[in-house]
Amino acid sequence: MMNLPIAIIDSRAPVQAKERLQKDFSCVEFRTQDISYDAISGHPDVFLCKIDSNKTIYAPNTPPEITHIISSNNLHNKEGNTTVGSNIANSTAYNCVVSDKYLFHKQSFTDKTILNTCRDKKFIHVPQAYTRCSMICLPDGACITSDKGIQKALATENIPHIYCSPKNIVLPPYTHGCIGGTMGVHKNTVYIIGALQTLDKGDALKNFIHEHKCTIIELYDGALYDGGGIFFFDQKNKKSLSS
Repeated sequence: MMNLPIAIIDSRAPVQAKERLQKDFSCVEFRTQDISYDAISGHPDVFLCKIDSNKTIYAPNTPPEITHIISSNNLHNKEGNTTVGSNIANSTAYNCVVSDKYLFHKQSFTDKTILNTCRDKKFIHVPQAYTRCSMICLPDGACITSDKGIQKALATENIPHIYCSPKNIVLPPYTHGCIGGTMGVHKNTVYIIGALQTLDKGDALKNFIHEHKCTIIELYDGALYDGGGIFFFDQKNKKSLSS
């Protein structure tokens, strides 16, 4: 029997969302303590940067159970240089977005291992260091963002994109979270921690995702929850002793 792919999600995400993920994935809850801000302590995108389906850069102080999963299922994973902490620089070093062509992040904030690994990609400077929190790329390169500065950078590069207001996205104790932190993409499906109808112009976002050839699975019917994204890993098939 094939192993289910793995979904890594903030341990504090709504129970209904985690239960829905468990129907299709082996759901792994992400948590840390006394490393970074409490609000983002369970956010995978603070510790992990997924370069592609076979390559992930992770912080040296990523929880061991998470690095074990990455090491077991990624072909070219690497440990980064930056230890995650509680200032703006070291809590954003891995919070960038990588697509087939581009590396999106705020200049001077990116971990050096990520920069070295992505030398074949064009670096797109954006003013928001919490880039992965604030945007996500679909498989065809189109982007979704809740940050006006990122929207401007995407427009300058003529990258297809949509902006959506973050005001109804939940991230305690802040007034709102960010759109990238509510989503993860596995193959051509966008998994969302919440219901798009709770957003201003949620129908427009739904149409945009469909126009770019992706399906949508809303993991529960409440407000969108910013949990630092959902990170997916396809497990390698392991041969049995008799094979």
